[in-house]
Amino acid sequence: MGRHNLTVQTGCTVSKIMFDGTRAVGVEYVDRRGHVHHVLSRDIVLCAGAIKSPHILQLSGVGDAAALESIGVPVVHHLPGVGKNLQDHLAIQIQHSCTKPVSLQPTANLMNAPWIGAQWLFLRSGPGATNHWEAGGFARSNDKLPFPNLMYQFLPLASKSYPNSPTGPHGYQVHVA
Repeated sequence: MGRHNLTVQTGCTVSKIMFDGTRAVGVEYVDRRGHVHHVLSRDIVLCAGAIKSPHILQLSGVGDAAALESIGVPVVHHLPGVGKNLQDHLAIQIQHSCTKPVSLQPTANLMNAPWIGAQWLFLRSGPGATNHWEAGGFARSNDKLPFPNLMYQFLPLASKSYPNSPTGPHGYQVHVA
């Protein structure tokens, strides 16, 4: 935060990337009071996620030329793939408590973190040596699809994602997405 070439602005929304021809030269953003600001830079990094990044590119004139022109956005670069093939990542999470002490639930306790970290650092083993998604697979929901559209994952602990998540000492969860 103490770098001379870093300024952090919070509560702002990037409205577009500014271009000189097809070269990105800055960004336009709106602050929480509604004031528009322009920041010029030699380097632009856009990392606003799978939905917002293409949205900002399209608002800036990068995308399918016909679609941009139809809504009055001046085309900077015809790149028809921007904003295409976006898909939801819907998921169902099923959690259950264990009746026996067989899950990795104790690894979720912060008090165990130093021991788990030391095991991994010095022995390259233990709960820290796994991503905890111990099993998974892909399947097609019907025979007419040419590729899998379902993902299954098993986690041998129950995350505390929701207030009604299992609260016992051991649990597990299965995800279908």
